Amino acid sequence: MHAAPNSWSGAIASCKLYEYRFGAAGFDPWPEAEGQWISRRTVTPLEVVPVGDLLLRYTQANVDLRLLPDLRAIRATVLDSRLPFSIVRYQG
Repeated sequence: MHAAPNSWSGAIASCKLYEYRFGAAGFDPWPEAEGQWISRRTVTPLEVVPVGDLLLRYTQANVDLRLLPDLRAIRATVLDSRLPFSIVRYQG
């Protein structure tokens, strides 16, 4: 599940997002962030691919995108759950 503020709906709909594809060599798991990988050296992507219609991609991937008036409640719920999560650009 992904959550974003209501105010981001236009930006999400019009976003020009690109997927940078890399080979696995040179990447290691990042212990401080479950499921994320890092490289300690500069890595050149093998390919850069436009994602296209981001809202359509959410639907195709069966990812629940929730546009909410306020992220504080969902953040508190996730923190209380003790499940691993990522929160980027949170302003509470």
